Amino acid sequence: MTTVAGTAPGESAPSVGGRIGALVRSTEVDLRQFGMVVALIAIWIGLGIANPNILQPVNFITFSVQASGIAVLATGMVLVIVSRNIDLSVGAVVGFIGMFYAEFMAHYLPETIGFPLNHLFAIPSGCGTGPATSSL
Repeated sequence: MTTVAGTAPGESAPSVGGRIGALVRSTEVDLRQFGMVVALIAIWIGLGIANPNILQPVNFITFSVQASGIAVLATGMVLVIVSRNIDLSVGAVVGFIGMFYAEFMAHYLPETIGFPLNHLFAIPSGCGTGPATSSL
């Protein structure tokens, strides 16, 4: 009895790309998310080449803190879109609230109350502006 090495009828030999594809499938990595990670790393490398000081840990903390506001807004938008109440004016409302809060904090409160207590009045006014403008 002789054994013949090769492929069975109807099967093709696995190619190198097929082996790599099978390896990626076996790890169950979502390539869309992996692509976003690669893009983020490419952005970091580009920023690091342009300005080496930007890759310090304190800057990554600052990026994370600034991104948290966007994350909260995105979470709210997901809830709106999933409930099929698509409202494209959320960006306009957020922009108006940010402008109101900045003007209130930078111009109105320093002239009336003074510096030490600005945040005690500005935060509730900013939080109250959102429901007031969204009900219009």
